This record gives sequence, structure tokens and C-alpha cells, in this order.
Amino acid sequence: MVPWIDSISVGRFIYSRFRNLILVYLAAGPLHNIYFSSQFAPLIIFFLLFLAVVKNTKLHHFVRYNAMQAVMLDIVVMLIHILRTYLPPHVVWSPLKDWWDMITWVMCFSTILYCVFWTLRGYYADLPLVSESVYHQVQLSEYS
Repeated sequence: MVPWIDSISVGRFIYSRFRNLILVYLAAGPLHNIYFSSQFAPLIIFFLLFLAVVKNTKLHHFVRYNAMQAVMLDIVVMLIHILRTYLPPHVVWSPLKDWWDMITWVMCFSTILYCVFWTLRGYYADLPLVSESVYHQVQLSEYS
């Protein structure tokens, strides 16, 4: 849920363009308001998820793996937000930014759906760069 809630603000243009996707927005809309209620709420939720779930070796490896994968995807979405912040003004007010937001939202949402699909099937979602980092991070937390 965390990367999905974080990527909702990127998809505002796509929600206005395609009305049948409004259900995706409405499903996480109230959580989006809570998540961004203060400027420190995303950071607190990020560290809470990391320290309470990923570092807890008493939890099953599958739960910790998926939590760490959510944290890694959330980092990618946060980097996208940072890139959007520092775009020059002539790009911010051009149609190029709307297309960039749509492509970014589709990539984020399809990655999240891919991970949820494989999680519901009971398997590890194998993302090329993310999964290797997650696996090594979870293995390091078991030994420390």
C-alpha cells in the first residue's frame, strides 16, 4: 500500500484523463490524506515499516521480503517526486510533464500490481534490480 499511496499524486493527470481509473484513486484516497497529513508522516511510516517489519527476524521471511520490496519501491517513487520538484518551469507547464507523469504512474502501478499478483500466489516477485537488493538486505538483517 505504501508505494501505491505515494504514487497516487503522480497519477492525477491520468485520473482526470481516464475516468474509469477513478476507482483506483478512490480506494486509496483517504489513506493518501493521512499519509501526507504532515511533512514527516511519510518518513515516519517508512522507518516504522523498515524497523518494525524488515528488521524483525521473528516474522516470516516472506512477510519481511515483501515489506522490504515495498520500501524499495517507495524509494523509487520518492526519487520520482524529487525529480519532479526540480524540473525547470518550462517543462513543468508543458504537456511533456503530463506525459512523463502518465508514463511514470503506469510504470509504478504495473510494478506494484506485479508484486501483489506474485505475493497473492505465494511466490517472490522477481524484479531485476530491486529483488537482489531486497534479498541481500533481508539476509544482512538476519545476521545482525
